[in-house]
Amino acid sequence: MEITVPHHPPVQGFFHFSVPGLDLTQIRNHRETILRQLLQYPAPGMCTNLEKRLGAQPTEKYTVISFNFSANIHLPKLDAATKKDHTAAAEMQPDYVVNILGREGMLEQPIFPVFPPGPPNPANVEALMSLIKNPLLHDKIRYDLHARNLEDYVYLALLADVYLGNPVDPLSIWIARIRAALNKKQGTYVLTEKQGDDWVSYVDNANHLDLYDEKLDILIG
Repeated sequence: MEITVPHHPPVQGFFHFSVPGLDLTQIRNHRETILRQLLQYPAPGMCTNLEKRLGAQPTEKYTVISFNFSANIHLPKLDAATKKDHTAAAEMQPDYVVNILGREGMLEQPIFPVFPPGPPNPANVEALMSLIKNPLLHDKIRYDLHARNLEDYVYLALLADVYLGNPVDPLSIWIARIRAALNKKQGTYVLTEKQGDDWVSYVDNANHLDLYDEKLDILIG
């Protein structure tokens, strides 16, 4: 029996579609189920690659920080939509990083900066260098400006004890969503705000539907 397979044109980049009638809880549950299933099938060689990145002690705690200054053109739209100031999370200045890692007890643990694929962005490099110059961070940072393996980047971030992401970077948002699906919301800092003297995540067990809020449609949907 001949089977006819419908033709679909090639898709370029990310895409998404809407299903009428679904609320945020249903959308979250559907996506988290898919994400958990996908993580059961890591890319070949993933464990070996992570061990190389983590060094001789792959079981030690570590932090991952995502840099993507090219995404910051969306920052005014996100701030206007949420009525919150996300500048600190987008720029990853030393005082922001030190504040979070100090409260998490991670200032003595390795820090892995990660970058989007492609040639190094000068703004990303400048932000990284500002962290390296900070006396509380400089000897903990392990970096390779030319490491561009996207799979390694994602898995390193998913398994991190603490993850700091850019709130207007689509990949950072997806990493936050997957970490939430893996019950790793604690230690995830992407959508943040200042409370008193501290920077905190405003996504927690009670409200992590914010990761699927329509306000983020300006980024990825």
